[in-house]
Amino acid sequence: NLVDKVQQRLNSEFGSDINNLHKAVKLSREFLGKKHELEQSLSLVSSEVPSKVAHTTRIIDECCDSITSYCTDIDDMLFQIRERMQSTEKFYCEMKDYFEKIDKLSRFRSYLLVLECIQQVSDKIEGHIVAPDIDKAIDEYKKLMEVCIKLSDSKCEHIKHFVFETTKYWNSILKKELSADFEVAMKNIQWPVVSSNSIMIAPTPDALSKFQICIRRLLQVQLQSELEEKPVVSSTLQVTFPPLSLPANLLIVPLRKRFIYHFTGSRQTNRIDKPEWYFTQVLTWIRDHEHFVMNSVQPVYDDLKIDKLAMVEIMSGLVELSVEKLQADIEQIQYDDVLFSHTVDEALAYEKELRHSYMYPSSLPGPVHVLTQAQLFVKWIRMERKYARDKMDAIMSSETAWSTLGGLPDDEKITEVAHTFLALLTTMTDRYSLLPQPGHKLQFVELELELIDDLRVSLLQVLHAEHNDPLNSKLPKVLNTISYLRNALEEYDASPTMLLLDHYQRQYKSEETKENEVEGLFRPSLVLLERLEDQLLDELAQALMMEVKARSRPYRKNRWFSMTESDFDPTTLTPAACPLFQVLTTELHDLQEKLSQKLFMRFWKLMASNLNIFFLEEIVLENHFNPIGGEVLQNDVNKFLIPLFQHFTKAPQVYFSEIKEACCLLALVSIPANVRRFVLTGNHQELIRNISIPIKVLTPEQVASVLMKRIDIAPSLM
Repeated sequence: NLVDKVQQRLNSEFGSDINNLHKAVKLSREFLGKKHELEQSLSLVSSEVPSKVAHTTRIIDECCDSITSYCTDIDDMLFQIRERMQSTEKFYCEMKDYFEKIDKLSRFRSYLLVLECIQQVSDKIEGHIVAPDIDKAIDEYKKLMEVCIKLSDSKCEHIKHFVFETTKYWNSILKKELSADFEVAMKNIQWPVVSSNSIMIAPTPDALSKFQICIRRLLQVQLQSELEEKPVVSSTLQVTFPPLSLPANLLIVPLRKRFIYHFTGSRQTNRIDKPEWYFTQVLTWIRDHEHFVMNSVQPVYDDLKIDKLAMVEIMSGLVELSVEKLQADIEQIQYDDVLFSHTVDEALAYEKELRHSYMYPSSLPGPVHVLTQAQLFVKWIRMERKYARDKMDAIMSSETAWSTLGGLPDDEKITEVAHTFLALLTTMTDRYSLLPQPGHKLQFVELELELIDDLRVSLLQVLHAEHNDPLNSKLPKVLNTISYLRNALEEYDASPTMLLLDHYQRQYKSEETKENEVEGLFRPSLVLLERLEDQLLDELAQALMMEVKARSRPYRKNRWFSMTESDFDPTTLTPAACPLFQVLTTELHDLQEKLSQKLFMRFWKLMASNLNIFFLEEIVLENHFNPIGGEVLQNDVNKFLIPLFQHFTKAPQVYFSEIKEACCLLALVSIPANVRRFVLTGNHQELIRNISIPIKVLTPEQVASVLMKRIDIAPSLM
């Protein structure tokens, strides 16, 4: 508040020093001066305010008067405008009617001008045809087509229809005139080649020139794509071929007549069981005319900048004939399995020849489009399954089924079963690779997966019949078969074709299914084959180990703890081990001859691992040794067992690390007292630190167990 402010000001001026009281006079004068100034200011304001308020009031009154005046002027102006509008409204209505009439007459005039133009062009075309001057008639016809195209978006349906019909009329007239000339030109150049043994003779320059002029004229009177009627699928043909240009259509006419003559009706060449006859005829015509069309017809297309290949059009027209014939015959053929199978084979061979040899575009229909119609495709798949399984039964029952084929890489040991089955899959793949739709291809892939699974079951049945003696059974040959098929299928599954099909299939699966599935169409079958291969390889190794163990009983029961210097000859194998090593050597050699190189590599590694464990667990840990006994065992392992595997690898010792270290421990001449104490007290860590030889593979517990088998450490345990 005010009192506090006064106190603060006085305290700041005087402070706590009494000598500052002389400032009171100065402070009093300062306040009196400010008081006087304030009084004068208030007096001046009280005299000036009334005069300013009066002035402002006068200005406001003047503004109000001006606004009132302007409002009056605006009202007068609006009144005048309304009067003017009333006077001009009648005139406006009259002018509007005139403008509408003018617009209507203008449209009538345009309508009549179009009709007049069409009539004039038609008269000129007619005059040029009568003259005759066909080139000028074509020029006028082009103008007619331009008008027709410009009117295509018009809402005047009647005139649009009139112009279109007029264009079609003159198109038919010109085509008729030009077709007659073109037929003469074709005869002059000796088109077509109708004998399979004849070669198209080079026409004279004059005949060829007239022929090309006719083609040029026909292409010029060709209706534009905007004016062509859309093709309609007929009841007999379920696929649509694109419309051909006029020259191509006329070039095919004589060939179509011959095709109908030979392959319809009661002709001997029209046999339902010989589809290859008309397929071959079409291919022959394509081959015989290809060179002439490419060199004499295509240049005319190129000159007119027509984005079409004349030979492709000719092929399309001829293929359409064969597809129509196939569609007509297939209705009857489908009820005879043998005939249907033969027709499918011939149609696929025909399709392959068209696509690969003559580069028939994949965008155009072919005979497979007939075969992939729903009811026919179901029958096709069923027939493929039936014949494939019959073939597999024949393979498995063949006397030479398990023989190794000659002329193939010997290290793979390819059996007849594997080679024939893979050929079956390859043939099937070649057949369905021509199909245009991925969905149809995937159905064939499913069939292949079924056949692979059937073969796997058949192989198991073969093994089940000979399970008593795996080493002398068909097990090695079955292993070769599985390994060869698995390697081939892995390569096939990684091919671009299969990867694309797998990508297509995965697009239609849920995200959860995609995450749970491994990529690859053949992956499920490959997993089963790999599992079976591992199982059979392990079974073969176990069978050999059983033979080894059966022959090793004298060796395992040898008196290792009481051997003397006379029992140890470093140059010879322990006599009790001879049966063991004999069966091991013989069987390894036989299996090397029977198994493929890759399989045997896996097999001997598996056997080395099993023998390493066998010698450690069933010979070392089941017996007691003196130092000489340890040396004898070490000699057998280092000089006879390990060298046995030198035929298969340069460093066999790495597969016998455990038994080598165990033999070193047993062959030590003496054991220090502290080491004995650590063994007996179970102090394994100190044992490893104080042992005199380096231990890299055996665990401390295994080292202690091996040392406990020395009679100089634990004689009481014998």
